[in-house]
Amino acid sequence: MRVETFLFLGAAVAEEPLFGGLWFWMRWLCLGLMALLHGLIRIVGSPGLAIVLLAGCVRLIMLPFTLLAERWQRDVNAQESRLQPRLAAIKASFRGEEQTRRILAAHRELGIHPLYRFKSAFGFLIQIPVLLGAYYMLKEDPALAGARFLWISDLTQPDRLMSLPFQVPYFGGYLNLLPFLMTAVTVIASLRFDDGSLSPDLLRRQRRALYWMAAVFFVLFYRFPAGMVLFWTMNNVFYAVMSHLRKHRRGGPGDCAAIAP
Repeated sequence: MRVETFLFLGAAVAEEPLFGGLWFWMRWLCLGLMALLHGLIRIVGSPGLAIVLLAGCVRLIMLPFTLLAERWQRDVNAQESRLQPRLAAIKASFRGEEQTRRILAAHRELGIHPLYRFKSAFGFLIQIPVLLGAYYMLKEDPALAGARFLWISDLTQPDRLMSLPFQVPYFGGYLNLLPFLMTAVTVIASLRFDDGSLSPDLLRRQRRALYWMAAVFFVLFYRFPAGMVLFWTMNNVFYAVMSHLRKHRRGGPGDCAAIAP
């Protein structure tokens, strides 16, 4: 790392102009990611390409947590497939307290904890700090101001592929291409999603949930700076590629669709 980067990060730590509102550990995580990004910029000479490589680096850093989360998700899927037929029969035949009593009894008989679904949620929650660190770093890094990449004129602004002849409420008067690419990656991954531990009905439900999540992320990210959307999109692309390679190496069912937690 060059002396200028040390001086820049040292000033950020001493004067606290960057990430000052974050927790101490989150602030150091952001500064570490910023140092990595600046190192990549020096290597490739392009902030946009450096963001693409940063997404790959972050995905590799999170790989152990990703594998753990996927293993827990498969466990939850297997338990849900075992439990769902019993629950459907109980809900069709009983109401009120009797229904609740029989549902809890079904959990006990199958050896499944009533809060088993939280296991998969926790697996993805442990990855969130790194993704949040990247989010805040890309939001506040002054090195990205005015930086161009492909059709993007400024990575700190929405990518604005073209102007629209009218204003759309919330979305504005520009067509931003990156959110569409991000959503396309998610939808394609959702179509390819196939977990052998899920029953056909539960598989359809999970795919529908992934489609809804893709729609929510599209709306949420549409007005975000291009650098953030580029990072998120490439993070999902790398996850999809890694999942595909692992699937073919082990010859088993696919992993979760490529939506960053």
